[in-house]
Amino acid sequence: MARHTILGVHITDRLKRVQEVQKVFTKYECLVKTRLGRIAMKREEYAEAITHFLDAHELKRDGPRERFDLAEALIANRWFPQAIAHLETLTVAYPDSVVFWKRLGYARNNGNRYVPAIAAYERALALEPRNEENLRNLVSALLNRGAELQDANRLEDARAMYDRVIETYPRDWRAFNNLATIEMKLGRMKEARALLDRALADYPYESSIHFNLGIVLEKLGDKKGALREMRLAHELNPVYSAAPVHIGRLEQELGIDRPAEPDSQRSPIESP
Repeated sequence: MARHTILGVHITDRLKRVQEVQKVFTKYECLVKTRLGRIAMKREEYAEAITHFLDAHELKRDGPRERFDLAEALIANRWFPQAIAHLETLTVAYPDSVVFWKRLGYARNNGNRYVPAIAAYERALALEPRNEENLRNLVSALLNRGAELQDANRLEDARAMYDRVIETYPRDWRAFNNLATIEMKLGRMKEARALLDRALADYPYESSIHFNLGIVLEKLGDKKGALREMRLAHELNPVYSAAPVHIGRLEQELGIDRPAEPDSQRSPIESP
């Protein structure tokens, strides 16, 4: 009996040592996988990073760092639904983590889930109200939701989003510009002009504001003012602006002759 007891204790001790060795090996393997994942992230090899971080997560499923690293790699690879699932798990487990709420908001916002993105950014802002980044993040989601509603022709709901942006962050010109486009669609050009003037007061170098103001001024009968704004829009964005079409038409209607552009002329190579 004593012999069996001694043998049992010996076997138990050996099992414990084996388990301890396995724990050390697992910890080391997890560390290696994590480091490989971070190297891949620096190289912008996101699919490879996901593979390494997933391995680390499987080795340490209760580790918040491993799950967060995996979520970051998923975001970098623009696999937002998968990232959202992991970040939601983290925010449930760690509801006071500003970082987890911010990244969840980012994944939702970039994954076109604007309403839950707003909720996540609101939570981050409540936890860290003095951080202006949290405020800007919330504004981004509100603007995206407003644009989504506006595209769906839910103009009053969109207006509510833009009004909330102005209330939250009055210096954001995009809300005034977007509100102006609603007024333009409704045919209220004077109201649109007032909103665009307000946007320009804070951000005078944005091409789209000048472009919209050019449209409004033409509707109000001020073709010279419209031409001025279209030219400014084109100067500020000479590559992608649609202003040149309007500039040519307005110049023609106003009788303004544009000097012809001289053609290039090749000169002969001089003889030595």
